[in-house]
Amino acid sequence: MLALRTNHPGNLSVIQHENDLLAAIVRLQDIPADIHPSVAEIREQLLQRARSELDRIESLKRAEWDRQRAGVPSIARVMTGVVDTDAYFGPSLSTWSADDTLVYSISLIVLVMHLLEHATRRSSQILLSGFRCVVAFTLRRGGRGKSDVDDLLIKKIPRDPRTLIAHSNLDPILDVYVCCPSCYGLYPETTCPSTCERLPGPAVPPCNTKLKRTRLFRGATLTRAVRKYYHQPMKHWVGRFLCCPGVYGVLIPVEAALRGADTMDDTMSDAWDADALRHFLGPDGKPFWVHSAGETRLCFGLAVDGFNPHQSKTAKQKVTSTAIYMICYNIPLHLRYLPENMYLVGVIPGPGKPSLDQINPFLALLVNDLLEFWSPGVWFSRTAQHASRHLVRAALVPLICDILAARQVAGLGSHASTYFCSFCYLKLEDIENFDTASWPERHSQYHRAQAHRWRDAETVDTREKIFAETGVRWSELLRLPYWDPIRFTVVDSMHNLYLGLIKTHCRDVWGMQVDVEDGDATGNPKKTPPPRPSADRMEAGLSILRTGSFKELLRCNKGVLWHLCEERDLRRAGTIKNLAKELDNWVRPSIDECQCLALAHRNSLQRRRQGFPCVNREPSPSQDVHPYSESSGIAPPATHTADAAQSTAADHTAPPSSSRLDPAEPQIPPVDPILVERARRSLLNSKNAIALARHKKDALRTLCKEYGLSTANNRKDLALRLVSEVNDASNPGLAPPLANKTPNQGNEEQTPRNRRGGPALGQEAFATIRQVRDAMQLPSWINPVPRGFGTSEHGKLSADQWHTTCTVLLPVALTVLWGNETGRQRDMLNNFMDLATAVVLAGMWRISSTHSALFEQYLRRYLNNLKDLYKEAKVIPNHHLALHLPIFMRLFGPVQSWRAFVFECFNYILQNTNTNLNFGEMEGTFMRTNCRAANLRPLLHDPRLAGVLGEFLETFRHMSGEDERGMRLDSVLRSAASFVVPDLTHEETGRPRSELDGETYVALLARLNAESPSPILVDPTVASKVDGQRYLSRAIHEHTDIIIHGIHYRSKHTSARDSNIQFRPTAGSPSASVGSIRSIFTHRRKSADGHFVAETFLAVKALEELLEGDAARDNFRKFPYAGGRLFYDRDGEGIHVIRPQDVLCHVAKTPLKIPGILEQCAHILPLDRLLKVSPSTMGSEMVEVDTGGM
Repeated sequence: MLALRTNHPGNLSVIQHENDLLAAIVRLQDIPADIHPSVAEIREQLLQRARSELDRIESLKRAEWDRQRAGVPSIARVMTGVVDTDAYFGPSLSTWSADDTLVYSISLIVLVMHLLEHATRRSSQILLSGFRCVVAFTLRRGGRGKSDVDDLLIKKIPRDPRTLIAHSNLDPILDVYVCCPSCYGLYPETTCPSTCERLPGPAVPPCNTKLKRTRLFRGATLTRAVRKYYHQPMKHWVGRFLCCPGVYGVLIPVEAALRGADTMDDTMSDAWDADALRHFLGPDGKPFWVHSAGETRLCFGLAVDGFNPHQSKTAKQKVTSTAIYMICYNIPLHLRYLPENMYLVGVIPGPGKPSLDQINPFLALLVNDLLEFWSPGVWFSRTAQHASRHLVRAALVPLICDILAARQVAGLGSHASTYFCSFCYLKLEDIENFDTASWPERHSQYHRAQAHRWRDAETVDTREKIFAETGVRWSELLRLPYWDPIRFTVVDSMHNLYLGLIKTHCRDVWGMQVDVEDGDATGNPKKTPPPRPSADRMEAGLSILRTGSFKELLRCNKGVLWHLCEERDLRRAGTIKNLAKELDNWVRPSIDECQCLALAHRNSLQRRRQGFPCVNREPSPSQDVHPYSESSGIAPPATHTADAAQSTAADHTAPPSSSRLDPAEPQIPPVDPILVERARRSLLNSKNAIALARHKKDALRTLCKEYGLSTANNRKDLALRLVSEVNDASNPGLAPPLANKTPNQGNEEQTPRNRRGGPALGQEAFATIRQVRDAMQLPSWINPVPRGFGTSEHGKLSADQWHTTCTVLLPVALTVLWGNETGRQRDMLNNFMDLATAVVLAGMWRISSTHSALFEQYLRRYLNNLKDLYKEAKVIPNHHLALHLPIFMRLFGPVQSWRAFVFECFNYILQNTNTNLNFGEMEGTFMRTNCRAANLRPLLHDPRLAGVLGEFLETFRHMSGEDERGMRLDSVLRSAASFVVPDLTHEETGRPRSELDGETYVALLARLNAESPSPILVDPTVASKVDGQRYLSRAIHEHTDIIIHGIHYRSKHTSARDSNIQFRPTAGSPSASVGSIRSIFTHRRKSADGHFVAETFLAVKALEELLEGDAARDNFRKFPYAGGRLFYDRDGEGIHVIRPQDVLCHVAKTPLKIPGILEQCAHILPLDRLLKVSPSTMGSEMVEVDTGGM
């Protein structure tokens, strides 16, 4: 423990407080541990609070010791109810003077290399030594003699980066806890016991795991904690954040944003436009975000995510550290996800990860802070905008995690438990039910009540029973009185769609094998069918299917049920219960009146063909919801087919009454099912009455009863009656029962035998995919699909790469491959494009209720057709959870406000930190290094650096690789306003002026004159000006690129792939065109008032539209949201001069040769994230609308 000077008046209150805490701990420890459980629990809580307070004081003392040793200003303190933030306004790197420019520049360069480019401490020491030598040599070369001033200048350059960090005030304030490696209990470092005293559960002995270890070092015995957890208190992070210069200038004015969201337009571009934040109430029952001018109200989101601290270098080594992040929603979208604005709460030490409720001790530290911020709030001594005390209140709203972490943090069961969904109470056995209206809802009050029951249970067995009944455990987040565990636990779109539905469809539904022939994906590429049981077992199962109950079906072997389903072309994925349900639904003569009539006719006909009677049987459990109900969104199949007509006629044509079953006939005694099955085979195979009459009479009577025929008379009459029924003209074309066939027999005409069941993505498909990938021109910010996609050598695809695969590459390649096919392959293409369209709609940056409803329709159609097309494909929780996404779109707006992609990027930053790879120690390095880096980044935006380190900073931003491509760029920069021309001031860069070519000049002249009531600009080479007119100059400054909404657009001769765009030909044009940028230039002209106006323009050549006859061969137009369209691969006449705001987006351009179209074509796929849809698109057929000319 660090000692304070007892004679210093400023220390007296601290010393007295510390002594009182120690005395309280001694008294609490004297209370027997075997006392009443409630008293023991209170004792443990008080001990933990006292130790936590001691640890906080010790952390402050340690930080003060480091500050005094380094000679830097006082750090923030919390001693009198006010967080002291004066230290963030004291001397630091941000307060350098002109005399210290050289030292400051060197310090900043070394800190950037050490903290941001991950140079080791040794490397940074070498770099500092090199700078000292260069400065000394430069002074000597200047002809100056050695002076005291020079010596002082050189001495100002430190020798160690740690000195730089201390003087720069970059260190975070961290509370240190000892973490139990077994149960993850936490103890303040200064008052930690030798063994863990945490009770893993009620009526369970303490953990007793050793928390410390000793070792000999140079003859001395050192005691160290086995694991440490470093927690960054929320007060200190918020205090530093609000003291950053200019921070209040960028925070979202929440009240104005909420007023704007109350307009009639339901378009949403951020979470502030959606229901969850707009209707969020404070402790007083009033809108929380509406407050007095003397307060600041902040909204946060929480993420918990595990990562491999070894950077995934060791094959199949499963080690994990778990990071806890928070983001502030008051920061605008284009700045919200920058590393300097991310609050790293802590990193839970590995190599394992806490299971079930073991994460609660870490959440408890954060919840303690959040409760204080909620009410009464936290006072800060000053902020960047307030010179005196200022009150800050905050709330945690969304929990943004993958499916595993979200369930654990919120206290819910896993996705494999009975109640697998976090938003409803649908059971796992009913996962194929896509009728959202039938799903039982979860409610927050019920969840809280059950969580309290679980927490207060007196035994572990009672807890397990409560969880089995409700799927709920206790979570520390439930201590927040406002937090809704149901509505605020979002379904992350990145894991659900990109790493969920897309990946599952390609790998598990279709199958991917580059070295085999393309198949039709009728089988499961990851599982082999169960072996076919013996003939006796199959006969017994068939008999149970005809005459047995649902419970008897459940007792059948899974192989029997699977092959019975396969022979009848039924779904055969899932458990025994799922298979039994499929068979039970199929064999029932009438399913429900709500089902489509055509399905009943089709199944009835198939049952009759296979010798199945129309018998009534009890429905199976959980059959109150049917996948073909009207709410499922599937249009009923057409009923006006020949088979359906014949079946209907057959069903309504009654045979002679003398042959029909008389209810008064005596009951038939029980018959051996094998004898009945043999008689059935003879009937259906030979249709010979003489042969049939040789079977047992009771077996023939049983068959007659099944067919609804009279059971009277002798065997000969019974046989004649049965044969007459089978050969009746009203039932033509009856086929032998499928039970007597080998699997797949009778369907071989659909596809070649060697292609049935194989992977859909085989040799031919991958050849087309690679051909399209190589020809496609993608803008540089798009993360392309690897060339080795589909091969094991490449490894796993990232979420961003799966997104590009589904929404860019495969829609083009598969439409080329399957677009002209018919039958199953066409159905497969349509089904996949429904998924691609849903993913595109979900990724829009501005959405409305129409977007979310349209997304739900496409997704529901995809899921229902998925079950029908791929009968061995298993429906997984991600399929179900995706149908909840529209709810979260309405609650939190577009998915970029609440998706986990940015936290995966933060994980990558942590992985690149230099550590000693020792668990329990490297987590502290993660915290210190990355918090220091986050505190350094704002200093790089100091405008005074432009003239000193401008080239260095530009090179750093360019070479660091940040924000170059992928979804992080999409998340961070897409919402940035306006545009930037990097080299706009040519006088400074020394670039010469140039002149417009004739075609571009004419287009510019026409554009400017069209925007005026009368032509006021004249070409001096064509006509002379008159009164009120001015000459238009040809002089311009030409640029290589322009940045619009954070995206680089370049001219064709600079970068062809960054020049392909979708644009408006004229301002406010309702339709869009596609072309390539030929030049980017800034033009100066004199305005009517005599002042010069400088404007930036783009000269664009548009592609030629297809003629009507060729457009009919464009299969891509059938999928407007995700398919793009074809153009002739040549420029149209003229050139368009547009402004930067007329650029809509980049496009992916792929040259293609289309059968039936003589000219070379170019496929164009807009990479837009602002797609507009109209309510007119909503309907049963989901008719597509014009997407701005595309």
